[in-house]
Amino acid sequence: MCFEKVQRFLMASVITLGTLLVFYGNPLGFGVLGFVIFMVLLWGVVDFCPSLWMLEKLGLPSCSKNRR
Repeated sequence: MCFEKVQRFLMASVITLGTLLVFYGNPLGFGVLGFVIFMVLLWGVVDFCPSLWMLEKLGLPSCSKNRR
């Protein structure tokens, strides 16, 4: 599986976890969701996502042939 798809699954899992924590009244859920929001904003502003970088360094292939 390519690292972009793995990153999307990870992001969906963390958003789900944060949402469930908030739903069940745990304030830690807001921190989890805030972290995801911060990372997506960072990715959008500077075009760098640490999770994509890490997954690429772990040796997962890219989905697109012409990516860096």
